[in-house]
Amino acid sequence: MRLQTGKIVLKYIENFVRREREAVNRFRDFLSDVVRQSDMVLLSLCTVSTLYGMVLIASATHFRNTFKYVAIQGFGLLLGVLLYFLLSSIDVSEVGKKWKWLLAFNFGFILLLRTPFGLTRNGNRAWLGVNDIGKRLGVGFLENFPITVQPAEIVKITFIILLARQLALLQEKKDLTRFSNVIQPTAHAGAMFVFYYILSKDAGSGLVYLFVFLCMAFAAGYALRWIFLGVGGAVGAFLAAWNLGLLRGDWYDRIKVILDHSYQPEKKGFQQTRGMLALGSGKLTGQGLFQGTQTQSSAKWSLPERQTDFIDIVAWRSTAEFVSKYFTKGSMAAVSGRLQIREWTDREGGKRTTAEVVADNVYFGESKRRDGGDTSRPAAPSASAPAHRGSYGGYDNVPQGGSAFSELDDDDGDLPF
Repeated sequence: MRLQTGKIVLKYIENFVRREREAVNRFRDFLSDVVRQSDMVLLSLCTVSTLYGMVLIASATHFRNTFKYVAIQGFGLLLGVLLYFLLSSIDVSEVGKKWKWLLAFNFGFILLLRTPFGLTRNGNRAWLGVNDIGKRLGVGFLENFPITVQPAEIVKITFIILLARQLALLQEKKDLTRFSNVIQPTAHAGAMFVFYYILSKDAGSGLVYLFVFLCMAFAAGYALRWIFLGVGGAVGAFLAAWNLGLLRGDWYDRIKVILDHSYQPEKKGFQQTRGMLALGSGKLTGQGLFQGTQTQSSAKWSLPERQTDFIDIVAWRSTAEFVSKYFTKGSMAAVSGRLQIREWTDREGGKRTTAEVVADNVYFGESKRRDGGDTSRPAAPSASAPAHRGSYGGYDNVPQGGSAFSELDDDDGDLPF
């Protein structure tokens, strides 16, 4: 009896080991197939660039004494690698055949932005999360939940698959050089842009769909005349809307910032001015890891999303008249006055705080000998004695033969800030 029981146990163990070995072999074969079907060069480049980005994030957030942001990126990297291998084992052509489901997913997922899960940031309703719901319900866990999803980033994947199938079918059956054939995928991409922009007001992410379409259309064999015609028409429509005043106000500001980097340095020009400061302080090689002056601080003017250290100077009455008369852009000036902090509400309803100096005295900060000979301005007065102050910190009366400003010699020492 014992011998028979032992044989049964041994047979059970042998069967169990055999099944486990077969399972391991199947899993090994599956991994081999996934790796063989994957583009390991692309995966390696993405992984290395992500690791490099994590180092930069660690440097930028070093002053916070936390690795939370690096850990989030590390978790995202692991999740991304796993999803990459998983998606590599899927036959994309079979997924493309479910084009109706893909189309419904694209528009339906973006439509969620108009549900209570939609989150508005900086005027754009482009994220999904439970933060606003938690705030309304008074649930702290939901209100501070750290994970949000941007539908535009998810839909890009299915949009590319759907557009690829559409272009492949047209390649097989029709000629992509004819207008009647190219209009279908063009309308598809245009509809995605319009639909997403109407719901989110995020033109930047919407334009990415159009850029992806242009790249895929060129690769699919679109006639260049249609591509140039489409791009030219879009540029022409934009210029017409610009001249007619049909664009959003912040669009004008963003274009002006590109043309003039000194425009609104605390608002729309924040990123441009910060970039110039970074290049100016770090030069070609940078200031070094964990050494950036803009990142190693918790002050309000530091990165990210803080006020800049550009301070507006406010001059009134006669002072303003003399500044506009004798100073041009780029002129060096020494100003003494009082600091004023005021709050205001922007067009999106956000609360803003501005620091500015109300000028009491304004002096030339450089010698007349260094002036570039700007003939468009009248010659600056030469008297050295400053006039008396006005009721607004300006100069109400200027003595005969005198000046509202006193010129500083080159060796005057420290400027009176």
